[in-house]
Amino acid sequence: MISTNELREELREMIAEAVPPGGTDADTNFTDAQIDRLLTRSVSIYTAASKGWERKADLLLAKNNGLESYSIGMEKYTFTSLEAALKFCQSRAEYYSKLAGAGSRVIKVRPPRVL
Repeated sequence: MISTNELREELREMIAEAVPPGGTDADTNFTDAQIDRLLTRSVSIYTAASKGWERKADLLLAKNNGLESYSIGMEKYTFTSLEAALKFCQSRAEYYSKLAGAGSRVIKVRPPRVL
């Protein structure tokens, strides 16, 4: 699939990685080059979105090193449950994977020869 600005923008919306107003791709988890690779290595935008959500799950694991909360003195910081976030990413990947395979197909069937 050939990457265009429109496809790049649509894919970013599908994987919740839109560039913020006045920002650049550096303000997201995926650079434009990474988005382009997802698109060029996929047969459809839905396949690219599925792969993008799978990569987001990997990024979540790496970003917090598996931490769900920590405290410093009297301050306590709690993140979204890692398990819940990973399940969400997985469900989105499965959703777009199903869309990628939901196209129409034409099948030609020959009746068997009967003697």
